[in-house]
Amino acid sequence: MLVMAKAPRAGLVKTRLHPLLGPQGCAHLQTGLIRRTVLVAQLVAPTRTYLALDSVDSPGSWSGWYPPASRSCPSRVRISAAG
Repeated sequence: MLVMAKAPRAGLVKTRLHPLLGPQGCAHLQTGLIRRTVLVAQLVAPTRTYLALDSVDSPGSWSGWYPPASRSCPSRVRISAAG
């Protein structure tokens, strides 16, 4: 199971909620949403859950906040839909 998400960086995620939550609050919300999504994915595929972030940082730099048993994977791959 692959979960693809925007890395939770203040000022770059959930921007429409900035007036209500502020940039840090939006980053915190994004972190919680990713964690929950990964946990649900782990129910479906407990040993095969991967997390891909749109981060230019190394995948290991986010390893402290996503749930155990999930794996990060390189996200420098462009995915496009055939139209």
